[in-house]
Amino acid sequence: MTEVEDSVVRLLTEPMPAGSHKETGDAREQKLAALFMTLSAVDALQIERRLQKDLSSDPLVVAFRRLVIERRERLRDVLTHRRKMLSALKLKP
Repeated sequence: MTEVEDSVVRLLTEPMPAGSHKETGDAREQKLAALFMTLSAVDALQIERRLQKDLSSDPLVVAFRRLVIERRERLRDVLTHRRKMLSALKLKP
């Protein structure tokens, strides 16, 4: 796994501190979204594809499944947005 993938898995598998699960989940989602916004278009696409394949043997996918569906969908949208944004920038003259 790459350094980014390790960071994603680490964020998703770290124990939740005492307190509100919603607040902790919100903070975790924001950290992941910020991390995804640093990815290259190729890296974002690779992670998107792995999440779409949804293989139980993939540690990134298994960690991502820990999120509630709504968070997963929003984070997938962040990956798609990042990739499309970078692609659009490349196409401009």
